[in-house]
This record gives sequence, structure tokens and C-alpha cells, in this order.
Amino acid sequence: MKYWLSTIKLCVMMILMLLLSGCAVMSKSDCLNANWYDVGFEVAMDGSRDVQGEFSKRANICAKHGTSVSYEDFEDGHVSGIEEYCGISNAVLLGTKGSTKAINNNVCPEIDYPGFESSYHAGYKLHVLQDRANEARYEIDRLVDQKYRYQRRRQELRHQANSRELSDQERKRAAYYSRDLRRDIQDIRSRIHHYERQMVEHQRAADAYAELLKLEYIDLFE
Repeated sequence: MKYWLSTIKLCVMMILMLLLSGCAVMSKSDCLNANWYDVGFEVAMDGSRDVQGEFSKRANICAKHGTSVSYEDFEDGHVSGIEEYCGISNAVLLGTKGSTKAINNNVCPEIDYPGFESSYHAGYKLHVLQDRANEARYEIDRLVDQKYRYQRRRQELRHQANSRELSDQERKRAAYYSRDLRRDIQDIRSRIHHYERQMVEHQRAADAYAELLKLEYIDLFE
């Protein structure tokens, strides 16, 4: 039963995502106010080389609203957009953001845009270094929250261990679990210190590499 409920939920979510993605292409207002050069440019900057397919999706929607479209303007804007999208500066930025669309979809082939892939990977290295620091920071936050929860629970157990309202057996059990939690809290503190050291090391590495990246792509960071 749980399996079927999970399957149904998944299907509903997929349908909603498809509906939302279809609606997100262009609204009636977008069609009425569309500058088709700009639309083509934005499509290119989103990393799509499918000029005809992307135009057709939008043209079909706008046709339902009775608005005019211009493939020529869309294509001209797309050409300009791809040139900017596949530029060295944008390659570095895409890499630092961790966006993989350009590489996975071969949007900017090396034969047409020499230097794009190497610049992208240079930026992506910074993304990886920063991501490691962020992962350590996330673990610290998670462990700190866990430590506070354990400390609160230990206070409750210590109170129970000293309570005259409980039986001897109940007090002993509370004292036992309190000691057990104390060891867990000590272990968590040790792990927090470990991740704090990692976070500092990774952040230093990311900052140092960012400085090198600035020197190599100085125009990008001005």
C-alpha cells in the first residue's frame, strides 16, 4: 500500500512539474510584450542551441494569444546570445556556479569556441573547493544542533536520576542513559572540531585559488 501511495505521489509531482515547465515558457503578457531578439538572446544564455525547437515552443503559445512572432529576430538574438554564453568570461562563471549544462550538452564545442572548456574547468575547480568548505560547514551546523538536543535530553535524565518520585530502578536507568549520552556528546564535540579544521583548510584553499583565478581572468573580477 505504501509503495502505491509513493508511486502515486511521484506521478503527481512529475505531472505538476511538467505543467509548470510548460506554463513557464511564456505567458500571455510575455507574448504581448515580446522583443523576439531579446527572447532569443535569453534562450541562448540559458544554454540552449535548439533554435527552431525553442522558438516553436514559444511561437505556438503566442499564436494562441493572437500575437505576432519573429523567427528572424529570435535567431539573431540567439546568435548573439550564444557568442556571449560561450565566451571565456561566462565559461569561468558557469564553472564557479557548478552548472554542468554547457559541458554535458556540448553547447560550446571546443572546435568552435577554443578555450571554453579549459576556462569552465578552471572555474569549476573553485566551485569544488568552495563546496568542500560548505559541506564541512553544513556538518558543523548539523552536529551542533545534535549536541544541543543531546544536552537537553541529558539534563532531563539527570533530573530523573535525582528524582524521589521515581523508583530506584528508574533512577539507575536514567543515570545509565545520562552517562551514555555524555560519551556521545564528547564524541560529537570531537567531530565538530574535526570539521571545523576541515572547513578552515578548505576555505583557505578556495580563497587562495580564487586569487589565482582573479590573476588569470582579471577582467572577469574587475
